Amino acid sequence: MQKEQVFGKYYEGHKVIAGRAAFLSVATCLLENSQICRDYEEQKKFLEMFSRQELEHKSLFDAFIYFILGDLIKDYKEKIKKANYTKAWKLTQSLIDTVNTCQKKTRRFFRGNHGKSGKSKKTN
Repeated sequence: MQKEQVFGKYYEGHKVIAGRAAFLSVATCLLENSQICRDYEEQKKFLEMFSRQELEHKSLFDAFIYFILGDLIKDYKEKIKKANYTKAWKLTQSLIDTVNTCQKKTRRFFRGNHGKSGKSKKTN
């Protein structure tokens, strides 16, 4: 199943980053004598070859940050409002469908169990 089928027009585009290189470019919590020493050593090797800024650029992390700070949050209030209206519209449509289904079932029930002969029986 394609993501467009699942998410519809509300899911547009994608961003690619090299996560490991991005992590190593910005991580400041790695300690030499810790359980995650492997990460420290790997970061050290990367930083011997590239500066933090070069790693951010090569991993496309800087472009991702620009996207987050620029395009994604631009007009965020309008985007939230539109998303909420869309959710409310879909919920309303679902509710209308449910009510219609209940009405049809109710009509079938009463037609099937009552009024077949059109006359009611009297009891003495």
